[in-house]
Amino acid sequence: MFSYTNKMKFYIKTLGCRVNQSESEDIAGKLAEKGLTQTKLLSLAELVIINTCTVTAVADAKVRQFISKASKDDSKRVIVTGCAVANEHSGLKKFKNVEFVAQESKENLAEKIASIGVKKVRQTMRSRPLLKMQDGCDNHCTYCIVPSVRGRSKSTSYSQVMDNAKLLVEQGFKEIVLTGVDIAAYGYNKKTLADIVNDILEIDSSFRLRLSSVEPQSIKDDLLSIFSQNDRICSHIHIPLQSGSNRILKLMNRPYAAESFLATVKEFRKIRSDIAITTDIIVGFPSESENDFKRTLMIAKEAGFSKIHAFRYSKRPGTKAFNMPNAVSEEEKKMRAKELSSLAGSLAARSSKNLIGEKVQVLIEKKEGKYVRGLTSNYKVVYLKDRADKGRLFDAVIDSYKEGKLFGRLRWE
Repeated sequence: MFSYTNKMKFYIKTLGCRVNQSESEDIAGKLAEKGLTQTKLLSLAELVIINTCTVTAVADAKVRQFISKASKDDSKRVIVTGCAVANEHSGLKKFKNVEFVAQESKENLAEKIASIGVKKVRQTMRSRPLLKMQDGCDNHCTYCIVPSVRGRSKSTSYSQVMDNAKLLVEQGFKEIVLTGVDIAAYGYNKKTLADIVNDILEIDSSFRLRLSSVEPQSIKDDLLSIFSQNDRICSHIHIPLQSGSNRILKLMNRPYAAESFLATVKEFRKIRSDIAITTDIIVGFPSESENDFKRTLMIAKEAGFSKIHAFRYSKRPGTKAFNMPNAVSEEEKKMRAKELSSLAGSLAARSSKNLIGEKVQVLIEKKEGKYVRGLTSNYKVVYLKDRADKGRLFDAVIDSYKEGKLFGRLRWE
């Protein structure tokens, strides 16, 4: 399929979700097995892989922009893969000097690149590797193109998930992030997400485990119970709300009501009082009224989200919402997104200030100026003046919140 020279430098550009990020890490690991070297600089790369996203029109534009940038240098071999390749409306057909690999062939591409018998490597430039365990979606929300480009929900085999987890632990990572389109939908030979979590945590006690995105309707008692049973599970979970209006949720084909969403949030907070709940919200869905939007703001306030990813609705050809009447103007979408972002900032600041004086566990991620930057269990970035090694877990005390940032110090026992 492709031919590469040993010791070639490669660059991977990942756009979009954590699933894409995890898949890019898998590709990078297999290229490393073959002897290639990953570089952070596009200018140094001979091979460029662009792993694309097509969730919005803005995402498509970013993809096209980067392909244009990478393909200007004729000496580089540019390979484009991911969701935008699967979307015929993403505008990629105009690029003639790049190679396209279909979304469903992405994993085969990586296997072909690394088809040599050497020790398995997991390559990542992150302190928190992403462990993909599920892909695809069966929900068919009316605004979403993911089922069209990623297919139906499918679970990675139990043995593969466990083997990858053991490899990451052996390599010394102190936080592993379980990721997928909806990890609560995991099911393989009667193994559930709860089974996977419990078995991974039994590998040894040297690391913590973070769960990524779960759909509200997929949250059952077994998922709630694993948070109550093991404090090595990070106090953070991402649950997409999308709208606080039940009318809009129904038009979106989201199978829950705002009231049941809030009930789920309250159940998590009964188990973990410090848990950070983050979310996605779409503003400007077709026919969304001012009252619908105000309802969303009210639900967001009551949920007390630590972080809100606010999206302006983007028409995606091939989705049911594409032809829905009563479109919201772009100007109104911008105004609502701005108001939601302002609320998100206030909620984030409040949740950060609640940590002042608290003892937290911090994973050191990188050095920034005179500080080292770390991440708490409940998904807050904290800046420390202490010297601390990247990738290690430390206990710290939060001292202050200034200009939107948390500052603290290591707590030496």
